[in-house]
Amino acid sequence: MKIAYILSADPFEENGVNKKVKSQVDTWKSLGNEAKIFSILVNKGKKKREENYLKSKIYLRKIIFILPKSFKKDITAFKPDIVYLRFEVFKPFHFSLLKNFNTFVEINTDDIVEFKLLAEKSIREKIRLFYHLLTRWIIFKYVKGIISVTNELLSITYMNKYQKPSIVVPNSLILKDFKILKKINNEIPQLVFMGTSDYPWHGIDKIIELAKKTENELFFHIIGNNGSNYPELRNVIFYGYLFREEYEKIIKKCDFGIGTFALHRKKMNETSVLKIQEYLAYGLPIIIGYQDTALLNTINVNWILQLPNSEKNVINNVNKIVDYCYDMKDYIVQHREVKKIIDSFIIEKRKLNFMENLIRLEKK
Repeated sequence: MKIAYILSADPFEENGVNKKVKSQVDTWKSLGNEAKIFSILVNKGKKKREENYLKSKIYLRKIIFILPKSFKKDITAFKPDIVYLRFEVFKPFHFSLLKNFNTFVEINTDDIVEFKLLAEKSIREKIRLFYHLLTRWIIFKYVKGIISVTNELLSITYMNKYQKPSIVVPNSLILKDFKILKKINNEIPQLVFMGTSDYPWHGIDKIIELAKKTENELFFHIIGNNGSNYPELRNVIFYGYLFREEYEKIIKKCDFGIGTFALHRKKMNETSVLKIQEYLAYGLPIIIGYQDTALLNTINVNWILQLPNSEKNVINNVNKIVDYCYDMKDYIVQHREVKKIIDSFIIEKRKLNFMENLIRLEKK
């Protein structure tokens, strides 16, 4: 199949979204498909690297909702069997894609709850929310199918009201691209959290409270945040934004990976987070405060400590977290333990089969 991936994101960023997109497209190609990424930007983006991380074709929106003619020309010339769209705020050019191509949309979050949380911060975000609520239905009404990263998202009324064919496919990564980095050498357990933004549902404030309670027992490394909004503590280091080769040096020092602790602030209980899969691929056991879609069927594994999804989930379980860290600090997660649940060569096949079967049925 020929797949055009449409993405409104800066392709020079090595962030969680772009890492996922790159992994998806690389996997699709390895499985015998032709895939291209079409990056749509309002401006040229701030180059944090010299190269285009996604190796995508870039189109600039000089007028906020209007694309250059070259976009329509290029995607028409490519003749994709599928247009794959990561769900975003509706723009007029989306309608042309929905009308002329077999378009599938991927949903990664409860966009309405997330937009409402962001709207609390500024008038600009309030206006953005209002526009989004007026127009979001267009994409869902005209897509061929929906790919959701969690079961919970598909159960929301405003996600499934149009009764489109759908499938749940959690996030995944190319496991062979990761080496186990964890080593057994720390007296005090070292924990790492990775996140490129300071969103309230990440729960960094809870990590800080945990650090205060465990000053001489645990040590924390927080990547992707400069710590400007948090107090300085002896057992916490903030690193700000790091590229992969930089944050791997930190992970080599660590025993555990920390996931989201405050998903309840988005009124969600289930999600699929790529950084969790990276921790596992690097050999780190994980501590999370939600249901991870990729891990729902794991039974009797000792490399997950799952806390309740509640406001006091961390502060009420300090002793449990400390005990777990000392019991498991020398445990190294092996690739064979997680391959079936996080490797994209297994997971992405389900998505490709879903889309291909729908197109085949339409042609009959």
